[in-house]
Amino acid sequence: MKSLATKSARMAAAAAAAIGALALSSGGAGAKTLKEAAEAAVATHPEVGQLRFSRRAIEQELRATRGGYLPQLDVRGAIGHEWTNNVATRTRPGRINGEGGWVDMNRYEAGVSLRQLLFDGFNTDSEVSRQFYRVESSAHRTMDTAQVIALRAIEAYLEVQRTQRILEIATQNVRVHEEILRRVQARARGGRGPQSDVDQAQARLSNAQANVATARRQYGDAVALYVQAVGEQPTALTDTSSPDSALPASVDEAVTAATEQAPAVRAATADVRVAHAAIGVADSRWFPTITAEANYNFLYNADGTRGQAEQFSLMLQGRWNLYRGGSDVARKREAVARLYESRETLERSRREVAQQTRVSWNAVQSARERRVALQQQLAANERVRVAYSQQFDRGRRTLLDLLDIQNEVFNNQTGIATEEATVRFGIFRTLASMGRLLDTLGIAAPGEATRPPPSSVFHSTVDDITPRRDDFIHTWRTPALGPRGGQPAPPPPAATDPAPPAPPAQPGQPPQPGQPPQQ
Repeated sequence: MKSLATKSARMAAAAAAAIGALALSSGGAGAKTLKEAAEAAVATHPEVGQLRFSRRAIEQELRATRGGYLPQLDVRGAIGHEWTNNVATRTRPGRINGEGGWVDMNRYEAGVSLRQLLFDGFNTDSEVSRQFYRVESSAHRTMDTAQVIALRAIEAYLEVQRTQRILEIATQNVRVHEEILRRVQARARGGRGPQSDVDQAQARLSNAQANVATARRQYGDAVALYVQAVGEQPTALTDTSSPDSALPASVDEAVTAATEQAPAVRAATADVRVAHAAIGVADSRWFPTITAEANYNFLYNADGTRGQAEQFSLMLQGRWNLYRGGSDVARKREAVARLYESRETLERSRREVAQQTRVSWNAVQSARERRVALQQQLAANERVRVAYSQQFDRGRRTLLDLLDIQNEVFNNQTGIATEEATVRFGIFRTLASMGRLLDTLGIAAPGEATRPPPSSVFHSTVDDITPRRDDFIHTWRTPALGPRGGQPAPPPPAATDPAPPAPPAQPGQPPQPGQPPQQ
């Protein structure tokens, strides 16, 4: 019996040490608020980074398409050997009778060509519109992902808090069962209780210890979730704020706001516009293409004539396809079908957002009601526990009554911790469904999610002539850099890694948990 009690004390001490070590393990100093955790996640998570760079790539596609409005200037040159047999070579002066008409000489060419598109069936206009709305869609998807990542970080933050609280409750529950076991053992030694009571108390103590082990594992899982979401170990997560006032007055208002303002819905709306512009691209194939071209060519030793020659032409050219094997009709039908598909996707997105908002709203209301009921039940059970303890000492209550009421108190405490986390997370999830999470927390969205697309050809031209570091990245020399220009960051430590040792205590001060004693 004594060895079991000693073992229980050691397990309780180990659980307390684990709580302190896990709470302090990250190498950082100071508490981290919910806003700071979500902000760090949005700034560093690779899912956000992927969409940021995707938005930049699509924006460059828009710039490339707008280049169709501007003239195309080409310079060419050629050098080689030419063999010529034409009227000029056969009738050249000094030709001997019977001599062939072939003349060979080194030929040189140089030329400049200027081409301006005048009309292409509105293909360029439609393609610019299509790329413009693709940029808008990508921006909204970046915002949507930033909201999701921030919510994921908040969920991990709250889960760490919840599991840490449950671990503390489970550890305290072990201490209570140890005290009950000591009381039962004393009664048995005095002949006032049977050995079966001691065995029953020991069994309940073992169950409480198993609950501590389970709570410790759940805490480790929560830490792993936090590291994945935020990119660093949790440090003193003590923020208990909850933006209750940011919620609308009713669920209908929340659903209306979500179906109109949610980034996912806005992205789907932009996709409809992309599909509509694609119909214009398909229709452009039914029209002719008209261009104006100016060409200058310098020739030397060309066409069998020695010496130099110059050519200059200014021409209006037109080209109109009359038959392309039915591909134009097929592309038009494809574009129309894609438009209908995008409209259905938009409707599906609206329904999904509405459902998520209602589910989150209902979860908040239900968790609030359960929390109140559990708090009332806990208050009553704590009064019953005090009364049962006194009655047990006087022999008016059995050990089973005392153990059962302690188990009820434990379940109430863990239930309250869970419902409190559920209420807070439900509020944040409702705000995320409405697209207001970052604004409510005061977190700046990524620039790619808010910056409008370039609105003019001049803007694109100025950007094209401005050199960037990325312009000097070549396929044969790809730098081993991280996505933000620095060396790739090492992976964060796993949640199961042992915590770094605490610094030794200062002279004259008692050591803190995890610190080595002074020599």
